[in-house]
Amino acid sequence: MKNQNSNIDQFGSSFPVFYQLSKSAQELLSKNLNLHKVTLETAKTIAPGEINHYMYFLLSGSAKIFQVTEEGKEYLLYRLYPGEVCVLSAESILKGKAFPAFLNLEQEAHVVAIPEEIFRELFNTENAWKEFILSEMADKILLLFDLVENHLFKNNEQRLLLYLKENVNSKTLILEMTHNELAAELGTAREVVSRLLKKIEQQGIIKLARKRITILDYDKLNNT
Repeated sequence: MKNQNSNIDQFGSSFPVFYQLSKSAQELLSKNLNLHKVTLETAKTIAPGEINHYMYFLLSGSAKIFQVTEEGKEYLLYRLYPGEVCVLSAESILKGKAFPAFLNLEQEAHVVAIPEEIFRELFNTENAWKEFILSEMADKILLLFDLVENHLFKNNEQRLLLYLKENVNSKTLILEMTHNELAAELGTAREVVSRLLKKIEQQGIIKLARKRITILDYDKLNNT
C-alpha cells in the first residue's frame, strides 16, 4: 500500500491532471497504475505495426519517436520528456490501430503504464483527462508542423544552424553529439553534416572534436 501511494504521488506530481479527476476516477486509476524503472539495457523498441495494450506516461528520462526510410535513414518526429505522453500511443489505443512509428528510450526512465481499457474509459468519461490528452496532441501537431516547415523551406545548413542554436548547452556552449547522431536528428546524410560543420568551423563559429561541438562565437551563430 505504501509503495502504491508513493507511485500515485509521483504520478500526480508529474501529471497534475490526476487531481482534477473525480474521486471514483482517481480510485480506478490508482488501482491500475503501474510504475516501472526502465534501463537502456531492458528497454524494448516499439516498432510500426505493433499493438499497444498500455498507455505510457513518462516521469523521468527521455524517449524519441521516429520513422526509418527504406534506405535506413532516421527521421525524428518528436521527443518525449518528463510530464509528457506519447500521443501516437493514445491515438493507437483510442482508434484500435497499430503503432505507426518507432519509439526508442534514450535515457533510463521511470514510466507509468496504464491498461488501454482504463485509459479509454477515462478518456470517455472524464473531461479533464480528455482535455489533457487533446492538449498534448495539439502540442505535438504544432511540433510536426514545424518539422515539415523546416524540411520544406529551410536548406540543410539553415536547419543545422537552427539545431545548434536550440540544443547547445547554454552554460558550456557545448553539444555532445556525433555527426551520425546529428544527421539522424536532421534527417540527412552524415557526409552532408560533416561537410557543413567543417564549413561553419572555418567561419570561426564552432570548434569540432570527437563527439563534441563547441560554440566559439554564439553571437555570430545567433545572427546567421
